[in-house]
Amino acid sequence: MDVKNALLNSDLSEVVYMQLPPSVTTLLGHVCRLRRALYGLKEVPHTCYERFHQSLLSVGYTQSMVDYVIFRCFTPQGIVLLILYVDDMVIIGSYPATIVTLKRHLQSEFEIKDLGFFCYFLGIDVAYSSRGYLLSQR
Repeated sequence: MDVKNALLNSDLSEVVYMQLPPSVTTLLGHVCRLRRALYGLKEVPHTCYERFHQSLLSVGYTQSMVDYVIFRCFTPQGIVLLILYVDDMVIIGSYPATIVTLKRHLQSEFEIKDLGFFCYFLGIDVAYSSRGYLLSQR
């Protein structure tokens, strides 16, 4: 899945000021206080991650202590794992209904595009066969 515009227009948790572009006329020495993130601002990835993190915690997911981009939820039917990388994620699990519930939650919180079955992530190609999965990297 892909979070659309994850790095744009997110709320800032810190106070950030910027100088106005030269094309904007204003009084000398005035600056703008940003209320929303701009692409390229160093605070943006942290702000987006924190919002995503809080959203998952609110529905019972826990963060892995081994790798902070892995979230998991244990249910009587099995386990669901979510792996997050900037604005892309992989969701895997042993019970499809729980995955569907997670996707619905994420779509209610963020603008998300479902990319279908997992076939490529972080330079790793994934192929399916009756014998299992084949991972390869070019």
